[in-house]
Amino acid sequence: PRLRRQRDQLLSALLALPGVELCGPSEDHRLPNHIALLLSSKRGHPISGRQMVRELAYRGVAVSSGSACSSGQSSDSPVLTAIGIEPHRRQSGLRLSLGGWIYDDQLALVPERFAEAIEAADSSA
Repeated sequence: PRLRRQRDQLLSALLALPGVELCGPSEDHRLPNHIALLLSSKRGHPISGRQMVRELAYRGVAVSSGSACSSGQSSDSPVLTAIGIEPHRRQSGLRLSLGGWIYDDQLALVPERFAEAIEAADSSA
């Protein structure tokens, strides 16, 4: 219950940011500790998931790009391909995993860090 609540609160806050889109099924049909997102710039262009991993790491937020089964590969994620994500957007995926080690006060900082990272990634594009 705690992880589901945290996921739902974080997902709601992240989806309120411009350019952040849920990837995959709705909250009722996803793991309670998992969030998958696609990211776009203000101009609607995909933002590189790898670039966002770096931008967020710089801001103290650990995320992964693509899907777990394509970890460490630079090719398109087979999962994003299988669920029909357009080729030009397949490199813009991010995954967030929650666990018992994460506290509400830490999660409250994540949306602001995401907004900063998206702005930084968008300005460098």
